[in-house]
Formats: sequence, C-alpha cells, structure tokens
Amino acid sequence: GDATFAEAISHCQSVNARLCTRNEMENDCTKGSGCSFDTRLIWVSDPVLTPTQSPSPTIPRSDVERVVCGATNAVGMCGIKSELVPKISKHPVRCCSDYPKSDWVKNAGCSVWGESDLNNQCLGDATFAEAISHCQSVNARLCTRNEMENDCTKGSGCSFDTRLIWVSDPVLTPTQSPSPTIPRSDVERVVCGATNAVGMCGIKSELVPKISKHPVRCCSDYPKSDWVKNAGCSVWGESDLNNQCLGDATFAE
Repeated sequence: GDATFAEAISHCQSVNARLCTRNEMENDCTKGSGCSFDTRLIWVSDPVLTPTQSPSPTIPRSDVERVVCGATNAVGMCGIKSELVPKISKHPVRCCSDYPKSDWVKNAGCSVWGESDLNNQCLGDATFAEAISHCQSVNARLCTRNEMENDCTKGSGCSFDTRLIWVSDPVLTPTQSPSPTIPRSDVERVVCGATNAVGMCGIKSELVPKISKHPVRCCSDYPKSDWVKNAGCSVWGESDLNNQCLGDATFAE
C-alpha cells in the first residue's frame, strides 16, 4: 500500500520497532532485509535541523579534526565509529583518489579509489597535517567521512580496517552550521536501501516532502525472529512485516 512519513512511523511501531536512522541505512544495516527495497529511497528517522537547532561543537575548528573507523564491520575493534581528536594527535592515514590509480582499491558502491600502502609505506601514526601531506605526495587526498563510513577504503592495506583514520570533513563551529532552507515541519530524509545500489536509487539520500510516498524499512534494537542483522551493525532490520511490503509510504505511515 501507500504510506506517508507519519504512517511509516506507525507501520514500524505496529511491530514494536522504529524507523532506522540515516547512519544505520548508510552502513547497510537493513541491506537485504526483503521486499526488493535495496534499490529504493527509504524513510529514516533523523530530524531535519532548522538553523536554531544546529549542533554547536564545544571545541573550535582550529583544534580538532575527525577520525573514523577503517571498516564498518570493525567498529568493535576500533572502539568507536568516529570521534573528534586533537589535530596534533597521531592516527593512521588512508588516501582517496577521484581518478583510477594502479593497484588502488575501488569498492562496490564507491566512486573513489583508496589506498593505505603508499610507495611501500604504511603511515600508522601521523598528525592531521602530516596526513594531508602524505596523500598529496601521491596526487591524492584524505578521504571524506562518508567515503570511510561507506567502506570505500576497506581492505586497502596496512591492516588499518581496525584503526581510527583521519578524514577531511571540516569540523563546523556554530557560525558555520548548515541552515536548511525548508522548515522541519515540511520535509524528512530518504536514503538509498543499500550502498551498492546508489546508481539504481539515483541518489544516496535527499530531503523530500513528508506527504510524499516512499518505502518503509524498520529497525529494532532487540533481536527479532527472521529479521536481518548485518555485519558491523547493532540493530535488526526488516522490510516484510506480517507479509506486507509497504513500498510507497509517507513518513508518518
């Protein structure tokens, strides 16, 4: 049937579950959970922030940068998915290239090539500035948080999958916070059902009107019989609820 954003919420609540978060979807926690929704844009629960709701980091941009776990299925060994750390602290380096490079890794669903072992050198402990220089020395760049969290450099060498690695995303101060142009009351986010299906989804994620129609996948923080629990995830996901695939729902449905 067809469902709105509110109906999407109700659909998941009807089985004592909830809408999945954007991170859960982008980490493939519901991939392969039925109804052929991997190639569809699916409702997620994250609030769409207005300017007055924008997060305000407590440490200024000049002091810190972000590190991200080298592989989504290794977060347990990394100890955390990502965190802000002082720029002068030491962390491993992985680099990304927007163009093909010989022997570099290009993983499914990614548009970049990644590598850790540069000129037979694994740089396991570098400051943020050293990490930038290391990548620039081979005409590459630091990877973005999204590229890392989508496993675009997974398996690219040096056994760094289990380490927290520098990424390039700027750490925003309050005055730099993004200001959405559409108020929270009108829109919600939909995310592609699987990272390796973005080409078929047409886009990784986007904001859409709450009254538009999109598929529903649900997440549970507790085990549920026959629900999917994918590697690196702490939630169980499902699309086929009580033999019903809700393929076109508003956010509320």
